[in-house]
Amino acid sequence: MRLVFLSVAVKDLANIRPYIADDNPSAARKLAGRLKQIIKKLVVMPNLGKSGRVFGTRELVTPKIGKTIYVVIYRVKETRLEILRILPGMRDIDRILDEEVDDL
Repeated sequence: MRLVFLSVAVKDLANIRPYIADDNPSAARKLAGRLKQIIKKLVVMPNLGKSGRVFGTRELVTPKIGKTIYVVIYRVKETRLEILRILPGMRDIDRILDEEVDDL
């Protein structure tokens, strides 16, 4: 299965890492590595997450990484695993997804 990150998911990662790195660069590196491990598991076991809030998507809630859980929103399309968003669990995910439902 081929792994594809949508541009908005790349932006999510680009925003998360510097935010953490401001306080703790080591923690930011660990976060990136841990998220990478978790997403690699999805490639092998795409049904690992639960049904998503948006039709046709799935969501994987990570264990705490540092002090935060993350929600990886993705969908499986034939031979592709598309990472749609990577959001900190403390965000208002319902509101974010409601605003973007047409873009997913």
